[in-house]
Amino acid sequence: MRKLTVEIEPIEALKDRFREIYDKVESIELVEFLRLDVERGMKVAVVDYHMVEGFHIDDIEGLDWMDNLVVLKEEDDVFTCLMKVRIPHEFRDMLRNFDLDLIWDAPTVFSEDRMLITVMGEEDQLRELLDLLKQFVEIRSVSFRPASFEPRDVLACLTDKQREIMVAAMKHGYFEYPKRINSEELAHKVGVSKSTVVEHLRKAEGRLMENLLAGY
Repeated sequence: MRKLTVEIEPIEALKDRFREIYDKVESIELVEFLRLDVERGMKVAVVDYHMVEGFHIDDIEGLDWMDNLVVLKEEDDVFTCLMKVRIPHEFRDMLRNFDLDLIWDAPTVFSEDRMLITVMGEEDQLRELLDLLKQFVEIRSVSFRPASFEPRDVLACLTDKQREIMVAAMKHGYFEYPKRINSEELAHKVGVSKSTVVEHLRKAEGRLMENLLAGY
């Protein structure tokens, strides 16, 4: 598995979409990507809002395409939120092309003049993504490197085995509804017993929730 980081020039359609918040938000940074449902036009993620000084997360409430479902943490001008975004119909056909077997990772950052996207996956899938991006956007820089987990990652609170199984579960659709893979099939893919998979997933989910909701 490898990691691809691409910096791209934001397209005008996205600039227009976010223009109404960029006077209040310096950048939006991905913490953890939870779900993308192109058919229903929805994506859910945990993100850090880096607010412009003097503005609060409540100042960007009321948008018809974005909901901050809950504020998980507040530190100075940074608000960690569970966010749901409704994908406009005009973007859904394009996004279907990007429905590859990849895992969104950090750093992934959106701002008025910069988009930095990081994903993990097999090299052929990463190169397919890169070829697709070239059809739609101007690419500023590209970086390929071995997949690794930085200390700031949410998954850093997990053991190596818990992390391996959680990543495999996400990659193969265990957390989707309906599931694309069950615990027995997942166990076969990672080479351990079903009971071991279930135990590691249970402990990993507990650790992740404790980490995300620390202080609450």
